[in-house]
Amino acid sequence: MKYFEWEGSVTEAVAEIMAISSSAASGIIEAQPFYMQQSWGNGMDAQITAARIIEAAQMEAEERAETPAPKQERMLFGDEADAHAFWKNKEWKTYAVDLVQGRGKKEKVVRTMYVRARTGLCAATCAKENDWSRNPKPRYVARLAGPLELGCTPSVPKGAAQ
Repeated sequence: MKYFEWEGSVTEAVAEIMAISSSAASGIIEAQPFYMQQSWGNGMDAQITAARIIEAAQMEAEERAETPAPKQERMLFGDEADAHAFWKNKEWKTYAVDLVQGRGKKEKVVRTMYVRARTGLCAATCAKENDWSRNPKPRYVARLAGPLELGCTPSVPKGAAQ
């Protein structure tokens, strides 16, 4: 028996055991190449191979169900989303570094410095080195500068009344 014939009989066995179509069974088999190669190399029967593949697919599905969906870190709104879209392909970016005073509910942005750097960490470090203010221990929070912050104005769409 050749490999493709054996693979066809494994597909039929999986489809029969799970009562699904052959195309769905072949999708399950393609997701388990390790068991197919190992079983073919050991000369295993198609029925036994089908049972092992079904068991592996069920274990994989259970693991996926147990794994929680990743939590979204942050949502981007308005100007911030535009900033990420604009700066994503550029090596040197302009960051708006906020000097934040206080903790918790008493946080206050004292000043914003605009710095050109490759990363947010480099921008915060540069802002810290070049800050001459007398504010005691501000926190430096870097974010990408948005188009409105950099002086861009929204263009009027063609044909719109002014």
